[in-house]
Amino acid sequence: MLRGKNFFDLMTNPDPVHFRRIMFNFKIFVQGMTPMCVEIQLHHKDIREAQIQSNSHVYYTYFRALLKDMYETELNKLLDTALYFFKELKEIPVLLSMLILIITQPNASTTECLPVNRNELYCSALKMVLMHYCENTDCTFENVYCLFRFISVANMLAQRRIFTSTDVEEATLSDPELLITWNIMRANKSVRMPLIKVLSEGGTDSEFMFAHTSFQEAMLGQALDKGEVKDFFGNSTIDVSKLFDDPFLRNTFVIGAGAIGKILANVHTKLDFFDAPLSADGWICAKGCVVSHSVTGLSISGDEVERSSLKDNLSEVSRFTSCQKN
Repeated sequence: MLRGKNFFDLMTNPDPVHFRRIMFNFKIFVQGMTPMCVEIQLHHKDIREAQIQSNSHVYYTYFRALLKDMYETELNKLLDTALYFFKELKEIPVLLSMLILIITQPNASTTECLPVNRNELYCSALKMVLMHYCENTDCTFENVYCLFRFISVANMLAQRRIFTSTDVEEATLSDPELLITWNIMRANKSVRMPLIKVLSEGGTDSEFMFAHTSFQEAMLGQALDKGEVKDFFGNSTIDVSKLFDDPFLRNTFVIGAGAIGKILANVHTKLDFFDAPLSADGWICAKGCVVSHSVTGLSISGDEVERSSLKDNLSEVSRFTSCQKN
């Protein structure tokens, strides 16, 4: 026997639907003949019938192509994360709508078809909408995507949801080509502008807003990732504390979470919130952004007890907001 695998153990079962079985690999030697390798699988009859009826091999083939060499080590973690996220988003219509948009696309064989957090969901869905728009117009995706990020950043920094043509002009001062793109999109009456609603028409006084506020909140995070928002995190913990405690920015941190945390870690190597106490909601924002296995090189305060409470015990966040540093 060369190898035996027990697929009854869910922790080591590299199968997207976790059908149980036992598998053995043998090398058979027959005198005068070339050795042969064979595989023998032991199945429970009812489980095997369910496996055939569910076309489980289709899922195996998909994930095997998706993860390649990481299939056996990453599959369970990917599915657990994705399914937990799907359970969360099914309660929120806009998130569920974006997921449906992604998984029903013709190119759903790409890695983008399985977002595992809100940041990936928004990034994939918004890009798909803009790409579809550009396929039916003379605008380029790069310009439209950049234009919408610039508008989003200007709106979020000014803390506004409704914006005007003048606001767009100011937002695109650093790249006049984006203003040309905006005017082309406005002049195109045959294809409706994506993601943005026209509230009123009136030249420079025309008013607009994103169809859902979370679109501009998410695009602020995407602009941060591209380095398009200078000095956003300031120079001190006090600057970061103000951001985490700002209700207008709260959903940006919820959406961006660990992705924003990585950017923050590139700016600050230490955050000592004893010097700048956070509200309970601010601590929740901080937890979502900086307490992540993917965020490294950032120290939260200097006390392991504080760090542990930030990570694992949100019920105690109020204790830290009232503490004074010894």
